[in-house]
Amino acid sequence: MYLQRSAEFYPSESIRLLTENDALEYIRKVKALFDDEMDRANLYFDQSIKHRFVQLLVEEFINKHRKHLVEMEKKHIGEMLKTNQYKQLENIYKDFQAVPEGSSIIIDCIGEYIRQTDLENKSFRYFVEDFIDLKDKLDGFLGKIFNFGPVIVQNFDCDFEYLMELNPNSEEYLVSFIDEYLDDEQNDSIQKLTKAILLLRFLKIEGLFEQYFSRLKEKSVFNQLFQSNQYEILSIVYRNCQQMPNVRSTLIESMSHNLRQRGQSSMTSFMKDLVDLKHISDEFLMKSFRYDHEFVKQNDSDWKYLVNSNGSFPEHASLFINDQMKNNDVEKAEKLLDKAIQLVGYLKEENTFREYYQQHLAEHLLSNQSISSDLEDYTLSLLKKNFGNFFISKFECMLTDIVILSKSLNGDFRTHTIQNRPDLHGIGLTVNVLKTDVWPISPLNNGCTLPSTVDDAYRCFQDFYVKKHPGRRLMLLPQIGSADLKLMINQRKYLLRVSTYQMTILMLFNRRNKWTLDEILQETDINKDDVEEALIPLIINKKIGNILVKQPQNETILPDDQFLVNDQFISEHIYVKIHSLNVKLNKKLRREHIEVKLQREHENEIRAAIVRIMKSSGTMAHNQLVTQVIESLICRFTPNSESIEREIKRIIETEYISQSNDDRKTYNYVV
Repeated sequence: MYLQRSAEFYPSESIRLLTENDALEYIRKVKALFDDEMDRANLYFDQSIKHRFVQLLVEEFINKHRKHLVEMEKKHIGEMLKTNQYKQLENIYKDFQAVPEGSSIIIDCIGEYIRQTDLENKSFRYFVEDFIDLKDKLDGFLGKIFNFGPVIVQNFDCDFEYLMELNPNSEEYLVSFIDEYLDDEQNDSIQKLTKAILLLRFLKIEGLFEQYFSRLKEKSVFNQLFQSNQYEILSIVYRNCQQMPNVRSTLIESMSHNLRQRGQSSMTSFMKDLVDLKHISDEFLMKSFRYDHEFVKQNDSDWKYLVNSNGSFPEHASLFINDQMKNNDVEKAEKLLDKAIQLVGYLKEENTFREYYQQHLAEHLLSNQSISSDLEDYTLSLLKKNFGNFFISKFECMLTDIVILSKSLNGDFRTHTIQNRPDLHGIGLTVNVLKTDVWPISPLNNGCTLPSTVDDAYRCFQDFYVKKHPGRRLMLLPQIGSADLKLMINQRKYLLRVSTYQMTILMLFNRRNKWTLDEILQETDINKDDVEEALIPLIINKKIGNILVKQPQNETILPDDQFLVNDQFISEHIYVKIHSLNVKLNKKLRREHIEVKLQREHENEIRAAIVRIMKSSGTMAHNQLVTQVIESLICRFTPNSESIEREIKRIIETEYISQSNDDRKTYNYVV
């Protein structure tokens, strides 16, 4: 009964609303009426009745008046498309979309606008440029409102095909335009040329699009577009041709060529350029290719090639990440860190990076160079996300040692000195206590006889620490320490920032004015290489002047050379930094030694894999064993066959496996 009465009422009501309102206002009032009617239907009707009720509303208020609504609204929609009023058009679309079948009215309006566009009686150039402009305007709308939904795009492509067929000269005009622009190398011309060739698809002439696309490929147009970061035009090509295998392969090939070429040139200035290039390649994937799986896969392959083709990448990456800890712009630093650590993720041998980063992290932690502890935490969170908990376990311990434990310990020591008043000779002592086997610091060759006053202060701290932590033992590491030393020359006071070794040497001159190299070595018990390294910034320092004078004044340092305080030293600064805060850690941790260390780790892993595989199988042929070892380790690194064969021989010598008597290339596991 209610459906019957509604069916009688709705026709007259729809005509009344249509007569009194424009199309947009009509849709808004229909939406309000729909809401009221549906609220009533939800209260009183079951699901089957509600479905029929909705059909009735749509039929009477939308479908019967569709043509009239399109006629009313198409001019308004056309004006908005002409003037690029996408936001207003989006709002109108949302109003129509709120009503069932309402969105199709807007689509019909745009289709009518396309089909009625006047492109006749124009020269070939204006015809093609106007067609390109119309296509660009519609793409702007499709991207913002429909995200280039395939069904909607297909509908409008049909409208463009219709429009192209209206002009009998379409093929002639397009070909003339394209031929003229093929010889122009300007970026703007390349974009117009590419868009014009894409219009050939609407002609439905077999082979014509493929013919001109091949000419684009021959002219390396796509390489030019990649090199100039033309995200938008590449996105248009991808969007229109993603179902064409030859176009997809050309785009992927050009993207790969561009990335590898730019990546190789970036290797000279290295990390900053590589990080910038990573951002650009990510923008291509997002803006141009919408994270298409094939493009992402090729992009990852190219980055793996670039990152692993340069043996110095792990060290440079570590230094770059370490430098970001000194970046005042935290937000910018986080973005750079994110990209840099993504690049590290492409390394086949990530442990090489870990060794370098452990060293560089130690340097800046001990030098107190970090701007923000938040950056440290952010870096560790990225490394943990990419490489797991084990990878960062030592890094976390190092941060805990400095940021939490040592800070707390020094606070307790200050409280202790206030309460017990030990004689520290006026020295303000701060000590970093580092866990053994966590820090990349060697205790070897770290001899140093501290000045007596400094030694007294250190022993006071040592006694305090041992009482606080019975059973523990402290070992002094003077090679990574620093000191602020007061200097009085010519009635002027200076504060020198020096290393512990430099402090020890300079304080000798409180006892007398002249010392030979041999005497310094005997008095300080410092390694000869470390003494010479500490002396050089004191006797040759163009930036701040020389604190000491060497006699004779030549470049070599000999055992009998004498050193004196420079009475003529003068500086405009009261605080003078001589010792670089980039702490010199274990000299053995250099590239070649890191490689040796990693090689030993690899050898251990190869041996473990061989024993594990042989224990599981009992008997195995040589080639099969080599293959299985490579497969089991490839996720960590790629062992070569020579290394595997060498480790097999070692294991045979230890009698874990043996060669078969029947076939020397077959091995048996020895129980």
